[in-house]
Amino acid sequence: MMQNLNRLLAALLACGLLNACAAPRRPAAPVVSAEQQRQQKADQALREWLVLYQRYQGMSPAELSREAARLGELKRSETVQVQQVMVWSQLRGAGDLARAVQQGDELLKRAENASWRPLLHVLQTQWQQQRKQEEQVDRLNAQWKDEKKRADQLNDKLEGMKAIERSLAPKPAPTPEASR
Repeated sequence: MMQNLNRLLAALLACGLLNACAAPRRPAAPVVSAEQQRQQKADQALREWLVLYQRYQGMSPAELSREAARLGELKRSETVQVQQVMVWSQLRGAGDLARAVQQGDELLKRAENASWRPLLHVLQTQWQQQRKQEEQVDRLNAQWKDEKKRADQLNDKLEGMKAIERSLAPKPAPTPEASR
């Protein structure tokens, strides 16, 4: 029995020594779930959309017009339509922002899981506020023009009344001889 115990002990010692000499184990690679992979892809796609939008923001009106023309020639996919919306929002021509907001609303209604949806939603909110501010500025400018026109008309009437008053013959002052 003692021999068996010594043999067992020797075998265990040999296994321990062999294990110690073995190459160290590498930590297991972190397991990335399908949800995490999906989120990473969505984040990367969103970053690419942000870079594209920033590129459009830095373009001159002429460059933006060329880009709008180029996009207009492409097949009308949702991706191209989102790019068109981004370009229209930067053009600042008459009706461009309104067209961008309208087209953006239509895209948001149709697309549920598109990579650009979160960005477009944020931009739509910003563009709608900007559009409201522009409309308010237009209304205030129209009111200012109306008030200026009214002030000019009143000034013309006042000048006319002054001219009439000057044209009236001055009444002679009563002389002291007439009172006798």
